[in-house]
Amino acid sequence: WLQDPHPPIPLLPALRSLSLLGPWNETLRFLRAQLRAPNLRSVKFFFPDHPDNSDEDFVSRVPAVVRAALRIATVEELALDHVGDGDEESIPPFRVLDALRFIMEVYPARLVALEVSLIWGPSGLDDTELLELLTALPRLRKLRLEWSYIKEKYARGCPTFEALYHISTRFPHLEQLVLPIVNAGPIPDVPTSAHPLKIICLSQWSQDQSPASKEKCHRLLAVIRQLFPHVSLGPKSASS
Repeated sequence: WLQDPHPPIPLLPALRSLSLLGPWNETLRFLRAQLRAPNLRSVKFFFPDHPDNSDEDFVSRVPAVVRAALRIATVEELALDHVGDGDEESIPPFRVLDALRFIMEVYPARLVALEVSLIWGPSGLDDTELLELLTALPRLRKLRLEWSYIKEKYARGCPTFEALYHISTRFPHLEQLVLPIVNAGPIPDVPTSAHPLKIICLSQWSQDQSPASKEKCHRLLAVIRQLFPHVSLGPKSASS
């Protein structure tokens, strides 16, 4: 837990992975004034329930912490875990790409892993936005987008199986994919792919804002195996 004042930190040339837990302001102060780690490659930010971690400010604050991390080193793996402070009614609608736009603009040649975990989901992430994100970060091997509570209107703007098909044909570096919800509407006929994806987790499947039927889920799993033949569906992933 980051607290003020921070003790002086010496040069840490061997540090390659860093996890920070604390309020936004203290995290920024620590990164800007204290840390010297030129070989840092992985940074995980955890923003717990705290008055300084307002959900309303999430979009505007992401660029600041990312910019501060980039001043330290060429970070290749980035994770943002935001519990926040507030409830659904107090959180204004936002697009997840608005929060990640800065990352998409400055990271194309370096980022290989991006993880974003939120309590309250954004107002939407449709096929176009998901593919835009992956196109902007062509070296991504891992993409994890999770939010615990999905607003009712979010189901109208979630990725469809069409996006998964495009991922299988356009993004050969991706090895892990986690999405909070997928629209299990019309399932297209897809050819067998040789995509190297090894892990896929689709936390919820929605059909017209209702849970997909058991029969539909079995059909979806069959198509996933066609698109991503290297995925292993164990007990946990199969239930997801």
